[in-house]
Amino acid sequence: MTEPLMLNEICMVTTTVATEAEARRLAQAVLQARLAACVQVEPITAHFFWQGALQEDRELRLVCKTVARAVPALLALLRAQHPYT
Repeated sequence: MTEPLMLNEICMVTTTVATEAEARRLAQAVLQARLAACVQVEPITAHFFWQGALQEDRELRLVCKTVARAVPALLALLRAQHPYT
């Protein structure tokens, strides 16, 4: 049996973008909407398959620190404003 989700639990929502400008824009949108207390941006190397071939590329990971009750609105904002298709 699991315990019910507490609405004030701390959650981390992550996404990646290709450029610092995109990372800054998304971080500012999240914070201006007050959907996270903090957004950390960190450089990473992503390994993935694209168009049938193994790829490697630099990306920036955004880690949004928020509370459980804000997650649905945060995900909606990220989906609406994210540059990836």
